[in-house]
Amino acid sequence: MVIWQIWVVVALVLFVLELFTPGFYLMSVGLGCLLSALGAALDLTTVFQILLLAFGSLASILLLRPLLLSYRGDGKKSGVEALVGREAIVIEPIHNVANEGRIKVGGENWKARTLDGTDLETGKVVIIKSISGVTATVLKKEI
Repeated sequence: MVIWQIWVVVALVLFVLELFTPGFYLMSVGLGCLLSALGAALDLTTVFQILLLAFGSLASILLLRPLLLSYRGDGKKSGVEALVGREAIVIEPIHNVANEGRIKVGGENWKARTLDGTDLETGKVVIIKSISGVTATVLKKEI
């Protein structure tokens, strides 16, 4: 097996391993290996191939990795984070002092307390400001 083929095989192994690890680090080293394979195919010395590996890996970590990380996911909030900022309806009166009150948002009902400490009656529209554990902190929606 020729040395450039070994570099390509190592790169392919790193690309496969990247599928099982987060962070895009193994892929970056794999790209460095491909650059070294190009150097080996051009009959460059082993020292220069190692320098190409280091340069290619470092360049892809610094330039390509941040780009790939910015595209990971669709950027949409999910779970509890998706509820923050949404409107909800008070379904049980909210009394902070008595630690009572519930709201309904998106078909779910949550224990609730107000951010400013005011009491709210059933039927009021509120905005969810945060969620901690199973309790939503809300503010009355100003009309």
